[in-house]
Amino acid sequence: FYSKNTIDAPQMITENAEVTDSMIVDGCYIDGKIKHSIISANVDVQRGSEIVDSIIMPGAKIGKNVKITKAIVGEGAVIGAGCLVGDGVSIGAGALLHAGVKIYDGCTIGARAILHSGAVIGADGLGFARDADKRWVKIPQIGGVVIGDDVEIGANTTVDRGA
Repeated sequence: FYSKNTIDAPQMITENAEVTDSMIVDGCYIDGKIKHSIISANVDVQRGSEIVDSIIMPGAKIGKNVKITKAIVGEGAVIGAGCLVGDGVSIGAGALLHAGVKIYDGCTIGARAILHSGAVIGADGLGFARDADKRWVKIPQIGGVVIGDDVEIGANTTVDRGA
């Protein structure tokens, strides 16, 4: 489906783009793969990026080779090249993810948060305890990660899930 309004320019869907069962609103530039998603007005999706089963709010910028699945990206958010955004992730309005950020499934990133290159959010934490036989066993890390509004995370920092 394609929308039409008199305020924004029409969509630009390049010959490299692949759009399947999605809604692309006016003013968008699409040069990646979009599948089963809603792409709001004035969104920019660069070459090599894949967006599946997601909602991208107005004005978001998606860099090259980004993978987004089953996520919501807030208005005006910027997702840098090579980022990975997992299932069930929510990224707040105006958030900035620099190149190479990885956000694992189920994490929440607040509005205007800044994540510098190489940050990993929501990976499996390191939790071990001794069992009845005094052997070390891994404790499942099933918690989530919530990064609040206006938080800045440094380059190559990890914030792991909790137990």
